Amino acid sequence: MDGALIVEGLLLLFLSEKHRIIGDGMTRYVSLRLMFERGELSEMPYSMVGPLFASPLYWLDRFVGPPLWWPERFNFFLFVFGLALMHRLLRPHVEPAV
Repeated sequence: MDGALIVEGLLLLFLSEKHRIIGDGMTRYVSLRLMFERGELSEMPYSMVGPLFASPLYWLDRFVGPPLWWPERFNFFLFVFGLALMHRLLRPHVEPAV
């Protein structure tokens, strides 16, 4: 039952939230594109760690769906991955009732 509520909440979040790239996200996305399409590293003042984690979404974006659809949802997918990882790590140590 609890798992179903979590999945419903995540689905509601996914469908109701307006996904977009804002702030330094567009700079990071352009830097990632520059790296993959031209083989150049940009001089941006931010780390490339986040964009490298988003690179699978960049490749999905190139071949599946409208432009920027997958990269705009990077934070949502990262959140879901974090929830799943916390569940996996904490499940043996926390009582199911908690």
